[in-house]
Formats: sequence, structure tokens, C-alpha cells
Amino acid sequence: MSRAINAAPKSDDEVTRVTALDAFKRVQAGKAILYDTRGAEYFAAGHAQGAISLPVADIERDPTDARRRMVSGKLAVFYCT
Repeated sequence: MSRAINAAPKSDDEVTRVTALDAFKRVQAGKAILYDTRGAEYFAAGHAQGAISLPVADIERDPTDARRRMVSGKLAVFYCT
């Protein structure tokens, strides 16, 4: 299940959680975009293939700009490791 997110979730209940396998399948099918929320230095050191860097610090600093940087029309899958 996916839905458009126009604002930050107010609780964990508003966040759709997916397994790593489901996320992988959705990304491979072109239905989702994978966002790495770690800092730039960690992203540069290694990241999941095809992931886009979108550090949580950037999201917190300017959520509107972060949203503009995201691909619209696809499920956003965020990860950090």
C-alpha cells in the first residue's frame, strides 16, 4: 500500500513499513525510490545500489526543499544502517 505524503507523519501509525525484500522488489519494478538518510560521508563510503542521498539533517533543516528533491509518483523508501 502506498499513499502520497504531503506532511510529516504525526505518529508511527501513519508510516507504512515494508520489509527489505518488499522494498527491493518495488525498487526493481520501478515502483519505489530508495533514499539513504545517513550523512553524506556515510553515503559516500557505501550505499545500496540505486539509492539517492537525502540526509535526515537536510530533511529536518528544510522539509520543503527535501520534498522537491524527491521523485514524485513513486513510493519513497527511506533507510539508514
